[in-house]
Amino acid sequence: ELKTYSSVVMSGQQQKASVTSSDILSVVKKVVEEEDRSRNIMMFGLAEEGNEDLSEKVNEVMLVLDEKPKMEFSRLGKSKDGRPRPVKVTLNVAQILSKSRRLGGSEKFKSVFLSADRSF
Repeated sequence: ELKTYSSVVMSGQQQKASVTSSDILSVVKKVVEEEDRSRNIMMFGLAEEGNEDLSEKVNEVMLVLDEKPKMEFSRLGKSKDGRPRPVKVTLNVAQILSKSRRLGGSEKFKSVFLSADRSF
């Protein structure tokens, strides 16, 4: 006899599961947070200066990638040991990440790399 996945799951349940509104709210919040993070990329190794114009720097990186997307960006964390803090950029991610290898060919940005936002 051929059974569907849902019929097998339903027949295997001993008791009915109760779902509360707080359970639903929790799941919706997680989905929304994941959706928000899916629009972010993290930019590592971008030189940081005390009086920097972050907008100009991020736009220069995007020019190397032949992109001019609408975006928001900010540095994350506290500065320490003179190392540049990561930059979180919110935009259309897929196209940018696919072109990120071009940064290696740029003399100015060869130490910069991009990654999807995997923070929790």
